[in-house]
Amino acid sequence: MGLSHSRFGTDLAKQELDEYVETTFFTKAEIVELRERFLDTLTDPQMERIPFERMLEMDYLQHNPFNRRIVECFSSDLGGTFGISFEDFLVMCTAFSARAPKQLKIQAAFKIYDFDGDGFINRDDIKSI
Repeated sequence: MGLSHSRFGTDLAKQELDEYVETTFFTKAEIVELRERFLDTLTDPQMERIPFERMLEMDYLQHNPFNRRIVECFSSDLGGTFGISFEDFLVMCTAFSARAPKQLKIQAAFKIYDFDGDGFINRDDIKSI
């Protein structure tokens, strides 16, 4: 993450913050708030990812019956532990944002229901629900 503090009082560099504003549906202030929430959720400040199980404890995922699948879908962790980076967290929050376009929400929902990742929702995917 960025080394300099922006005028918004965050560890994100101005360039990073500007890029996040361009690629999400959030304002700078909202991104700073999401960053703070992300950092507060880290179990170890030196870590760059929120562990999978810790993500499941977050208020907005805790009672969602698809919480495990949501975290799996938005994690870019290739190590198989499904930890969530800040960028993953932003992508997830963007997809569920009220300001996100319908098409983005549809793509996210499809990905969540496509359990086997084959690009189709078939009987096996339905059985997995």
